[in-house]
Amino acid sequence: MLPDVSSSALSAHHDAHVIWSSWHHGGEYAAYAVGDEDLLHHCSLTDNERERLTLDIRRADVYGENVYVVAQCTAQSPLAELPSSRLKCAGLLFVRRDY
Repeated sequence: MLPDVSSSALSAHHDAHVIWSSWHHGGEYAAYAVGDEDLLHHCSLTDNERERLTLDIRRADVYGENVYVVAQCTAQSPLAELPSSRLKCAGLLFVRRDY
């Protein structure tokens, strides 16, 4: 059994396309973001990787699923804004529209 852990974000932000928060982890700060396809442009991906993910998102749309991009990054100081190219894409989250 895992121990109960309670913590809160240092900061939370959102705009029309992305929701993200910053967390303090020991000597580092972490930012976790969830957003639409536009978040892929903030991730450090090759053109081929970005194109494959974009095609997966388009394909999921045909099958009636909403797709969210999940990304994260770490820094040595608190983040006031989401970095433009340092995010690591953690993956895609597929959610059926009928839920």
